[in-house]
Amino acid sequence: MKKIIIFSISGVLALSLLGGGGYWIFTLYSALGEYKELGTTAEIKSSITELKALQLESLQLNQEMEKAKTQFSSYKAGFLERSKQRAERKVATSIASFTPISGPYVLTSTAVKEYIENCEDAMALKKLEATMFGRAVTTNQSEGCKDRISYKLLPLFKYQMLRVRAGMSGSYGHFRDDAEKKFDNSRKLLQRWDIPVAKELESYTRF
Repeated sequence: MKKIIIFSISGVLALSLLGGGGYWIFTLYSALGEYKELGTTAEIKSSITELKALQLESLQLNQEMEKAKTQFSSYKAGFLERSKQRAERKVATSIASFTPISGPYVLTSTAVKEYIENCEDAMALKKLEATMFGRAVTTNQSEGCKDRISYKLLPLFKYQMLRVRAGMSGSYGHFRDDAEKKFDNSRKLLQRWDIPVAKELESYTRF
């Protein structure tokens, strides 16, 4: 009886071991099959190399994006600050441009300043675009900003000043002191807002 029990237990243990071993072998075979689906060792190494290259490229792109964000934020802050100052300047100079006799003097000087500033803003934006997106600045954009408005406004100012000078001759000569005072105030206003005055323009403000 004892021998039967011992043989029975031995049989159960043997079956358990065989079953466990079979399951382990099946698991290994399945894992091996999945591994084979990945490809050969050379292919796997190649995939790992490509993955590392993509990770490096992604890191570089993220760094470039952060750099671009910083550059744009800096440009935006400067642009907004300049816009605020120019708006305040525009109010002051617009009021002064209504002053009799000296008004055109302020208007002409301010128009030249604004023309050049707008050109400089456009060039700065193009340079930012080139830096952020790798686009080259063309030759005509890199020539710089030139004053292309004075030659249209100066003749008008000269004509008006010649008429004012002619009108101040004779009995109207006492208006010269008032005119010179107006121009002096206008000069101070332009200096306060860092607006240069062309020498040719200034030469027609003396009476």
